[in-house]
Amino acid sequence: LIASSHEGARSAIRQHFGADHKVEVVLDKEKCLEMFRRRRYEFLFIDVALLGGTLSVKENSVALHPFQQAYPTAQVIVMSSQEKIREAVMTVKAGAHNYLTYPVNPEEVEYVTQSLYESQRMESELHYLRKMVWKSDSFEITQTNSPAMQKVFEQIRSVAETRSTVLLFGETGTGKDVLAKLIHRNSRRSDKQFIPVHCG
Repeated sequence: LIASSHEGARSAIRQHFGADHKVEVVLDKEKCLEMFRRRRYEFLFIDVALLGGTLSVKENSVALHPFQQAYPTAQVIVMSSQEKIREAVMTVKAGAHNYLTYPVNPEEVEYVTQSLYESQRMESELHYLRKMVWKSDSFEITQTNSPAMQKVFEQIRSVAETRSTVLLFGETGTGKDVLAKLIHRNSRRSDKQFIPVHCG
């Protein structure tokens, strides 16, 4: 989906994707968001001015939020003139995936889309490898359909391999000790003794 009045940019994006992909064009943010909510698009190319891009990360984050909420996995690429490149960079900092500057050419579009495909592939591989190294004796603890607990176990996977200090807090009886042991069991120090200390 392209949201831009810049004919050259629309032409370059169409040229890159060719006849194999359906490319649609809108000229304002409201129509863009309406279409985005109705149909799933792999990429959204949107003019930073239409998005309302500013030099504030917070304001840009608010502008991006409706799109991220409608379709979280869509790749948002902002487009801007050279004069508004700082706004484009701030929008990327706020959550957009990349940016292009006018005049846009098909080679640039290919580079940006291919780099996004590559980062998606690497993220997918990392997720797969984390699951593979998850110790087999942890499976009985981590079997759950709860999205909240799946998120907790995902965080445990990501910190267990690091040397970071982890602080677990919560009410008595919520399973902090179980999670601490799970982190230790999947850490590089799993061959060392786990020593719980009662701080009361």
